Amino acid sequence: MSIPTVAWDETSPAGSQAISLGDNRIREFKTQVRQVMGVDHDFPSSGSAADNGQHLQVTLQEQADLGTGAVGATLLGSQTESGKGELFYTDEDDNDIQLTSGGYSIANMIEDGATMQTSAAPTADAGIANKLYVDSSAVKTIMWVIPNAVETGTEQSGRAYIDVPGIITKARAYAKTAPTDASLLFDININGTTIWTTQGDRVAIASGANAGSETSFDVTALAVDDYVTCDIDQVGSTVAGSDITVLLTYTPNVT
Repeated sequence: MSIPTVAWDETSPAGSQAISLGDNRIREFKTQVRQVMGVDHDFPSSGSAADNGQHLQVTLQEQADLGTGAVGATLLGSQTESGKGELFYTDEDDNDIQLTSGGYSIANMIEDGATMQTSAAPTADAGIANKLYVDSSAVKTIMWVIPNAVETGTEQSGRAYIDVPGIITKARAYAKTAPTDASLLFDININGTTIWTTQGDRVAIASGANAGSETSFDVTALAVDDYVTCDIDQVGSTVAGSDITVLLTYTPNVT
């Protein structure tokens, strides 16, 4: 940006200056106005045209704070954010609304009138979920597959080790061949200790059924390096049940 060649001086001309120099001061004044206004405007030194005075650009000086918005006086300008000047609009309630960020236009990134959610699920097709909602909505599942006819026993299909901490939300069990005359009962343990102190809540597949689920637990927290195992505590008395899949779903902790 060029610096005006004629410095602005409101003390000039002095009252004692000769009248014969008046034409010089008038031309000097015109040059001062043109050079200052020409920073952002089409302002030629002579002539006239329909586009004279129109903006060529808008130069916004970066400020730490644009000021206070008020009724009938909202603000638009460059405000410092994370050490850089970004475009901000301050409404009449003095809310600072950031319009650019890190080289991107926020207006271009959010389409169809979408709004960013705080932590709840989006409520419209154009709604945008933030990271907190997305992270808290993610789930992980531990699976034990036990083929053929089953028998009671501990640590069926081995141990599963936890690499991301979380909270248990649901246990499910499936049997290709349903048990008969008694339920299939499964216990799940963390580091060898049941998650169902209330044993009546253990996940079960009822006699004649192929699936069962449970959402009540006495222990729900999973930590990194915990190991989780599945026991079969009871099988069908006539047909034990076979080709079993047990699933334990948990939600990773959001940090």
